[in-house]
Amino acid sequence: MEIIHNAWVHGMNSLMRDASAFDFEENIRLTKEAVDFFHPLGIPVEAELGHVGNETVYEEALAGYHYTDPSQAAEFVERTGCDSLAVAIGNQHGVYTSEPKLNFEVVKRVREAVSVPLVLHGASGISDADIKKAISLGISKINIHTELCQAAMAAVQENQNQPFLHVEREVRKAVKVRAMEKIKLFGSDGKAE
Repeated sequence: MEIIHNAWVHGMNSLMRDASAFDFEENIRLTKEAVDFFHPLGIPVEAELGHVGNETVYEEALAGYHYTDPSQAAEFVERTGCDSLAVAIGNQHGVYTSEPKLNFEVVKRVREAVSVPLVLHGASGISDADIKKAISLGISKINIHTELCQAAMAAVQENQNQPFLHVEREVRKAVKVRAMEKIKLFGSDGKAE
């Protein structure tokens, strides 16, 4: 919590409290602790139920994957007071080593159980069709950090013999182009408040 508090002091305006590696009760306790601290400050808290792993051999990760349990979703949201919920549906952070196999039934059942926005972490590398399907079933926020980093790295490689300021401009351009492609795919173009 000390790191999180320091982030708030320096202007953080939202929080992802990922305690999903812990058991259900500890996840609730740690998430609620964050909610109780940050809600009075007007800061929304995103939480994760189930566990979205980190970059690894995807097939091996699926063997021990901890999907979000839809039967726990309503209780989790009610007891924690979280503002949005990241779901584990076969997604993972980082680069996929094979085609992601998403369990859309989990999204559907969690959406039926809770009213908070649902979040898809590890969406870099998920097909456009699967992204659109996830959105149609209730996903409201989609994380694509790896894909933006890949766009930046490609721009660095393509411009490696150029002056630094040129490289910096090209990186910004590449990330902006990729972000705009994704914003349009997600159906979010022109909807900023």
